[in-house]
Amino acid sequence: MDMQNESGVLDEALERLHASGPERLGRLTNHAPMVVEALASRGQSGAVHRWLDLYETKLEEFPTPVAPVTEANWRTALGDPRRAADWIAYFSRELADHAWQELLAVWWPRLLPGIYGGSTHPVLDLVEERYGKIDHLVYSLAAPRRTDPATGTVHHSVIKPLGGPYEAPALDFSGDAPKVGHVSLEPASDDERHATQQVMGGADWRLWVRALAGRDLLANGFTTVALTYIGSELTAPIYRNGTIGAAKEDLERTAGELDAELGTTGRAFTAVAGAAVTQASSAIPSIALYTAFLRTVLGDGFRTTSEQAADLWAQLTGAAPLVLDERGRIRLDGWELDAGVQHQVRELWADPEAGLERARGGADWFMGQIRELYGWGVDGVDYGRPTETTVAWPTGGAGA
Repeated sequence: MDMQNESGVLDEALERLHASGPERLGRLTNHAPMVVEALASRGQSGAVHRWLDLYETKLEEFPTPVAPVTEANWRTALGDPRRAADWIAYFSRELADHAWQELLAVWWPRLLPGIYGGSTHPVLDLVEERYGKIDHLVYSLAAPRRTDPATGTVHHSVIKPLGGPYEAPALDFSGDAPKVGHVSLEPASDDERHATQQVMGGADWRLWVRALAGRDLLANGFTTVALTYIGSELTAPIYRNGTIGAAKEDLERTAGELDAELGTTGRAFTAVAGAAVTQASSAIPSIALYTAFLRTVLGDGFRTTSEQAADLWAQLTGAAPLVLDERGRIRLDGWELDAGVQHQVRELWADPEAGLERARGGADWFMGQIRELYGWGVDGVDYGRPTETTVAWPTGGAGA
């Protein structure tokens, strides 16, 4: 048996938590019961009470019951923060009489329509309460799935070419040192293209802007921008001319629609960023190899994500002139698509094995950047020190 049953530590910890409520510090979830169970079950019973001593001060008292929740009145109690104790009591009774699988089958369809609202309305409330009207909104999303709030349909994105198969070299990190691998993908179906467009296109960007406008949270002169990418002709079959590119085209169409809706009170753009080291660039076939080659050619001339963000902010605020292309997109990628730079990258790409030998430093740099994205190998970080994970919200001024 696991250690919590032998030592009784888990029961002691849960007893300490018995009088605490389901939230902490106002709107944050109380995860203490799950944490102490995980510690105990993983053989860390000795750490349970020490951890709880630190966490317990952040907890709230168990809320006061208002009235019993019943099958007849549950809709009026749903979403009311004052009824938390009533819901806990209700499900305690239900679980005594029914298997949790049965309850899930009943309640999942009931709660599904509110999941989207639960992720948006609290954000709008927080913006209104702490910051007031918004001057700038930057939208950027790479996601595996999206639930359409109007229909409940779950769309799944795919990374595939369109119109024909894709075969190309890729960077393989499975061994001790990076090496050149090979990727082969069949083309996406029409349904897969549509689903990817629904996930990574402009649908949610449009909803967010309209929701903010509906709450009168857009400042006069409001600017919104969504990030997009074009990239090199070398990666076009899997990116710009693939399913992701179809989604980016939808994003760019949405910018035009939003710009028209905002009229004289605001503006909407897409901003074409240059290559970047992100979680997505490590997952999309061939992008990692291309980025390693690009870094080898550019060296420190490779614009980091923070530098590109600063470039974008300068253009949005007027500190630098807007650089727009013929489709009205802000361009941040001139450093990447420079003809001389692309010529050198193509030379490396033509013989990827030999190219990687010349670009070994670029490949190592890419992997170092990926590790830093996950918080590992960051210079100046003492990984042996405890980290405070609960920090106060920053205070906002008249706008945000």
